[in-house]
Amino acid sequence: MAARFRLCVALLAVMAALTFLPGLAGVGPIDRDEPRYTQASKQMVERGDYVDIRLQEQPRYKKPIGIYWLQALFVEVSGYGADAPLWVYRLVSVLSAALAVAGTCWAARAFLGPQAALVAGGLLAVTIIVGFEARIAKTDAALLATIVLAQAALARLWLMEARPRFFGLPFVFWLAVSASILVKGPIVLLVTGGTIAALLFVGPERRAFLTRLTPLRGLAMTVLLVAPWFVAIWLASDGAFYQEAILNDFLGKAATGQEGHWAPPLAHMFVSVGTAWPLMALLLISLPSLWVLRREKLVVFCAAWVLPAWIVFEAVPTKLPHYTLPLVPALALAVSAVLVEWRRELGPRWLRILAAVELAAIPVLLMLASVGLPLVLGDPISWVGVILSIAGAALGVRAALLLAADRSRLTMIGSVAAASVLLGVAAWGNVLPKLQSVWLSGRVAAAAKAAADCPDPTLITVGNHEPSLVFLAGTETRLEHHGGAIHAISQVACPVLAVDESHVDEVLADADAAGIVLERRGSERGVNIGNGRSLNMVIYTTKQR
Repeated sequence: MAARFRLCVALLAVMAALTFLPGLAGVGPIDRDEPRYTQASKQMVERGDYVDIRLQEQPRYKKPIGIYWLQALFVEVSGYGADAPLWVYRLVSVLSAALAVAGTCWAARAFLGPQAALVAGGLLAVTIIVGFEARIAKTDAALLATIVLAQAALARLWLMEARPRFFGLPFVFWLAVSASILVKGPIVLLVTGGTIAALLFVGPERRAFLTRLTPLRGLAMTVLLVAPWFVAIWLASDGAFYQEAILNDFLGKAATGQEGHWAPPLAHMFVSVGTAWPLMALLLISLPSLWVLRREKLVVFCAAWVLPAWIVFEAVPTKLPHYTLPLVPALALAVSAVLVEWRRELGPRWLRILAAVELAAIPVLLMLASVGLPLVLGDPISWVGVILSIAGAALGVRAALLLAADRSRLTMIGSVAAASVLLGVAAWGNVLPKLQSVWLSGRVAAAAKAAADCPDPTLITVGNHEPSLVFLAGTETRLEHHGGAIHAISQVACPVLAVDESHVDEVLADADAAGIVLERRGSERGVNIGNGRSLNMVIYTTKQR
């Protein structure tokens, strides 16, 4: 049975990875965070410096080194080197998300039977926010994988009655914690530390599990694993990394709503209705049973996993939807326990109808978006995407009807999972790649290369400073204001200008004053997804008077 379960978990992880592949190559870099990570990783490979983190010439001291090492490793192994396409960087997130799915099954198996454990992993795989982060080359999928593994090992150590003979489970726990610190700093301490504190508070009689964690040995192991880079970056940056990462980024977000991402308390809860679909709809219908069974070990552990960190995330002024991602696996465990393992009644009819409305509404809205977005942006409609979206919406409505009637739960779960997969393939594999106006940076970089009279031009942009331009056009790309563009021309061998039409007159006047003749070679119109502004980037090359 154990071998068969492990095989099923492996197959589920592979299937999850396959569902994350659509859009991996077809969707351009998503400004602004993704190309900042990929460009910094690219420069590590170009420079051969695997300690310092740079975005062009500026230090990139917001997160630790882990994700950059992983992306650089995949770039090196791919054989492309520094010219690796974006999908190579994104593979780190795909595999991390698949590992998180397997880890969720492993965590659930500590409390539940094989069927419910597989359902928990499957529900995580089809949750919208997981599918999004699995396709984006950032830290969050890797963070999710490390925290899930740490929490799964912690659950087993908490449930044990005696200290383990071997260092296996504590080793997994501390290794996952160490990796998580290298990926995203102290977030794992908030989630896992909050879980441990809550377990001690609600069950002081089980404090012996702390000794099973072998904290002295584990902390020593963590220090050995993470300290070398933290010391190296201290020396390389003369302490600037800690000033930026801790005081400005981490504590700054805790004190104020940074970068326009302020939101009031409870914002995470309301936003998760969409981002954590279908889990939030299924959690809503499971809440009465979870309250009745609140003393069950699984419910206690999931509450300890979710509540302390969620309260902190709601209290912090800066909020982004992915902040609560490390807590989503606990919701999957709780839902699968109620729906599959315990098969509890799903509460009053009004609650079932409310949950069913949410279960149906998100797929229907996504179906409408598959037509509406191209029409609004003036891009071609992907009819394959529309057909897949209609099928996904139909399955979502079917699942909602089954939920409202509390019939055929496994069929309902299968229907909503299939709906999520179809909607993901429709959106990422068909609709989004055809939204050409959104992927402006790729078209500007291609137009600049086509217009140049040399094989290796340097792009100089005015009015569009998105990091995706740097990643796609090359590290030497110059992001200038109109006053600096003409000066930049004299500093590079083969310049190509891309100027937003709102700055064209100033740039042409500066060029004329400097005795430089600019020849218009075309233009690319689109939307800057970093700020939503419409742009018309005019391409110029220089020519002799």
